[in-house]
Amino acid sequence: MIKNRYEEILHLGIKDQSQQILAHVDKLIFLAEKHEFVDLAIYYWSLKALLLDLNNQVKNAIAALNKALDLAYPGGFIRVFIDLGKPMRDLIQKSLAYEPHMIYKRRLLLAFSDDRIEQQTSVSPSHEITIELTPREFEILQLIATGMSNKAIQEHLMLSKNTVRTHIKNLYSKLGVHSRTQAVQQARENGLI
Repeated sequence: MIKNRYEEILHLGIKDQSQQILAHVDKLIFLAEKHEFVDLAIYYWSLKALLLDLNNQVKNAIAALNKALDLAYPGGFIRVFIDLGKPMRDLIQKSLAYEPHMIYKRRLLLAFSDDRIEQQTSVSPSHEITIELTPREFEILQLIATGMSNKAIQEHLMLSKNTVRTHIKNLYSKLGVHSRTQAVQQARENGLI
C-alpha cells in the first residue's frame, strides 16, 4: 500500500526519495481535499510535514503540520498523529518553539505518553477543547469585545465580509452562543479574554 511505503521512507530516513514522494503526497492532498476526505487530508498533510522535516525544511514542515492540525482540530483527531510515531512527536515538539500558544499541540504530545489513547480517540472532545480558538478567531473575538462591527473588523483585518462572517459563525459554535454579547460573556467566563 502507498501509505505504508511513505511511512517506511520516513522511518528509514531515506532522503534521496523524499522529494519524489513529496510530489506524490501533494497530489494525494489535492485529491483528499477535493473529495472532502478529511481524515486522509490530515494524514497526507502530516506526511508532508514529516518529509519536509526530514529534509531540514523546518518552517515549511511546521506550516504543513499546522494545516494538518487545522483540519484535525474540529473533529478532535489524535490517533492519526500518534500512529506516525516518534518523528511526529518530535516535529510537534519542535513546532512548540515557534508557536508555544498551541494548546492542541500540547494535548497531542501528552497523548503520545498517555496509556488511554484508545479512550481519548473514541470520545468526543471535552468542553475545554471545543472552546479552543484559532489565532484568527481569537483576534476577531478580541475585536468583538471592543465593540467593533463586522465591517470594521473586515477593514481592520483586511478580510472579506464572508470570511469575517465565517469566523464569527465558528466562534459562536465553539462557544455555544448565538450573539456577540453572549460570545464575549462566555469568553470572559472561560478566561479567553
